[in-house]
Amino acid sequence: QEPLLGPLAKALLRDDTGAAPVTTSHTWPAADPIAFLLTPLVDPCDKVVPVTADDAFICALRDGVLVHQLRPEDHLALPGCHVMQQQPALLFTALVRGAAWLHLDLAAIEREPALLAKHPIRSLGISQALRDLLLRLKLPMLRNVDHWFRNPEESADFDTWRAFIHQFGLQNAPGSNVLVDAAAGGAVLISPRRRNDVLGGVL
Repeated sequence: QEPLLGPLAKALLRDDTGAAPVTTSHTWPAADPIAFLLTPLVDPCDKVVPVTADDAFICALRDGVLVHQLRPEDHLALPGCHVMQQQPALLFTALVRGAAWLHLDLAAIEREPALLAKHPIRSLGISQALRDLLLRLKLPMLRNVDHWFRNPEESADFDTWRAFIHQFGLQNAPGSNVLVDAAAGGAVLISPRRRNDVLGGVL
């Protein structure tokens, strides 16, 4: 890594021996923690939660197959996602299925709205902030979205959600509620997929 990074190599985190990270892969035993994460879904929220290799892999595989139905070369996106709560679970979900995590932030979409329609999106997470931004920008219909999902913890103003679905032509794209907690490995609550509906329930 050091030759590739040039002058930025000094920013690499070193191990106990002072050596820079190597580029070879590593395999963790199933029960070993691969990450220690903070999550707003745990009280107190400053408590570090270990995520085991088993949870990280199995939950990502489950979510990729069942929740988002990702295939190789698909795109998964959640513009403006809550990084502490939802990452790296969404990234792992995309990668384990051979799909791509499409990173878009709300500021970039506001500057260049066409970014959201640039790629076909297999599963698009729509936060309340993204919904309100798109309604304000009055963009064309989202014809490139196969499935959309929302966080059931967010607003329950279903009339606005229904107006959003119709304005952006999402009546035929199945939608669902998905609550992601990266500290638990991935989705912890989901709802069935339904068309032309905003679901209030989860499983």
